[in-house]
Amino acid sequence: MFDDALILKDGSVALDENDVAAILLTINSDGNYAVDISKTSNAGLYAVMICPSAPTTYADTLTATIQHSHHFTDGWENVAAFPVLKALVRYVEVTATTAFLSSDIGLVLTATTDSASDGGIILDFDKALLTVGGKGTMLVQMSDANDDYSTAGDIVTATAGTGVGTITAAGVLTKQRSYGMYVVRFATERQYVRSQTTVSAGGSWGLTEIYLTNSPPKVYQF
Repeated sequence: MFDDALILKDGSVALDENDVAAILLTINSDGNYAVDISKTSNAGLYAVMICPSAPTTYADTLTATIQHSHHFTDGWENVAAFPVLKALVRYVEVTATTAFLSSDIGLVLTATTDSASDGGIILDFDKALLTVGGKGTMLVQMSDANDDYSTAGDIVTATAGTGVGTITAAGVLTKQRSYGMYVVRFATERQYVRSQTTVSAGGSWGLTEIYLTNSPPKVYQF
């Protein structure tokens, strides 16, 4: 549980592209508050964001920051940022037949059998895939519902990149870098704090909550 006086977003309204940041201590129509903290200690505070459900629109992103200011109406600046969340993310198990490189991140992962449909963006992969024969997982942002990487044995290639591999198990949806609970820590000497969220497309991240605490949850995503 958390202190009601430290709530920045109360989860009463689904988080979408129309979200408006708070400029008052009282709640606005999107469930957002500004909080008067005077200032933090040197140890700072933790900000916790809980996105309880999978986002609704493929290729969407959620950028969420904590902002601070001496004033309600002006002077808001970012003091901390959560990881940018993606919609939707697939977890794919791969064996490298040609080593992947870090420069393959951000490229399209094309499958041979499903080349017309599997075309998500590589977000990250295990270091094992930097070596031929290495077995590891990849995180791939789906561009549409067809990017499921569902065919075990299919060949996948980092298009215009280097890595090539074989899918060893059908891809599955994952919370990683997509939704769930995330925590950042910050310190400030400014009086007011609020959250600022930007959803890139027309989707929703559900009844998202953001709050401040001295004691972060024991289980969370970085």
